Amino acid sequence: DLTVLLDGPADDWRTDVYYDHPYGHKGAIPRTIGVRNERYAYTRYIDPTPAFEQLFDMELDPNQRVNLAEDPAYAELLEAMRKRCDELKKEVGPMASTE
Repeated sequence: DLTVLLDGPADDWRTDVYYDHPYGHKGAIPRTIGVRNERYAYTRYIDPTPAFEQLFDMELDPNQRVNLAEDPAYAELLEAMRKRCDELKKEVGPMASTE
């Protein structure tokens, strides 16, 4: 029943979303986790060591062509998005991962 979500005050809603894609599809699709807020999208590819990350400014780059993860100007934001992703991952709990 989603009525409580629809009837509740809007200020109780989070402004970010966590996602987990745990299925490897035999290597065809990389397993990822990430978080997206109103402006930025952060993705962590979890199979490579070290993990590969992407950070996109969805306002300036809606087609996600410029990865800001290695741009020093975005280091603080990248760390905040990593932290938020890890917080939400812990809140959600482990997903069943398959190949």
